[in-house]
Amino acid sequence: MLNVENRFLKYLGVISLVVMMVACAWTAILTLIFILFQPRRFLRLLMPCFVVCLLPSTGFHNNLGSSAPSFIPICVGVAGMEIFMRVGLVGLGAMGSAHLTNYLAMKENNEDVELVAICDVDEKKLSSSEATMGNLDVSKAEFDLSPYKHYTCMEEMISKENLDFVDLCLPTYLHAPMAIKAMELGVHVFCEKPMARSSDACNEMITVAKRTGKKLMIGHTLRYWDSYAFAKDYIDRNIFGKCLSGYFYRGGGTPIWSWENWLLTKERSGGCLLDQHVHDVDTIVWMFGLPKAVSTTGVNVIPGSGYDIVSTNYIYDDGKVINAQDDWVINGEGYGFDMLFRLNFEKGALIFEKGKLMVHPVGGEAYEAKLEGNNAYYDEIILFAKLIKGDSPFDYIALLESHRDTIILAEAEEKSADSGGAVTVIEKN
Repeated sequence: MLNVENRFLKYLGVISLVVMMVACAWTAILTLIFILFQPRRFLRLLMPCFVVCLLPSTGFHNNLGSSAPSFIPICVGVAGMEIFMRVGLVGLGAMGSAHLTNYLAMKENNEDVELVAICDVDEKKLSSSEATMGNLDVSKAEFDLSPYKHYTCMEEMISKENLDFVDLCLPTYLHAPMAIKAMELGVHVFCEKPMARSSDACNEMITVAKRTGKKLMIGHTLRYWDSYAFAKDYIDRNIFGKCLSGYFYRGGGTPIWSWENWLLTKERSGGCLLDQHVHDVDTIVWMFGLPKAVSTTGVNVIPGSGYDIVSTNYIYDDGKVINAQDDWVINGEGYGFDMLFRLNFEKGALIFEKGKLMVHPVGGEAYEAKLEGNNAYYDEIILFAKLIKGDSPFDYIALLESHRDTIILAEAEEKSADSGGAVTVIEKN
């Protein structure tokens, strides 16, 4: 009986050793993969450690042979730290403040995205607790910036902070050069809209993203706004049949809050057309694709700012009537900011106004769409983090090309406005 027991214990010890060896080999393979393909992330991992439950070795050593260890591992486990995406925020203007607000919310919600460093060329912003407020109430009024490392140079921040991606909230004319520089330095890039000051610059950004293998995403937030996504779904699924017409509008006071007044400098921002109106331009490209031509009228009110008021008719082969208007010189007391759309279909209409989306079916009662009221700024960053990790893969190059088409369309609108509203054919470069 004792011999049977000793034999059983010997087999148990051998099996335990085999299990431990397999676990060690598997851990070594995973470690090698991380070192080869994710070296920066590997540095943040707690090296896997084995939790070994030991039994007294009395009587086992002789049974296993003289070369056996003086303990029996009967349970092997792997422990490691949770992986967080390390982010560096570049630019603390109005949109930088909005993004910072959302990173704070992500921390509260235990998302695996963590802001670790902030960068701005204006050192006063790094030491101030006051946020830069824009035309939408999407930011906290005050921040505690002490938890973050502070930089005035993006390159230095990237070299020291072991970042997964940078979030660029910079003037439009800096989008392309800074995104390209960041990708070439080895980090992924989330960049605020619009993609760039010109379609040529957009093409260069796409080329660098392909060459470096780094992910690049543009924060055209309306594509992630629940009301606009609801409308896009109606179009794609023909829920109300063919879309007959669409009208998009946004307008409000003049943006006087920007660093060095870049928003009101045509060469830097592209004016209202490329900074504010571009939201609806991108929405139209997303919902309907590029039109074959446009006719745009525009008015310059503020010297040097480009077009401050624009109205565009988009000409499609199927004859649907699409128009978008923008005006950022509505400075009357109490107006604030407004955005809306109206879409009319064969079997109904969708009206988004004052933050409410109404559904008007033909022959039925109108009702308010049941939406969760999402935070599109939050959602787009989380989606980008998932793209980097491979949790939510999508064709980000095709998405970039769509945003590039938005700039192509905006350039055609500017050309048409420069010609007094002449019909301008869209030419992809």
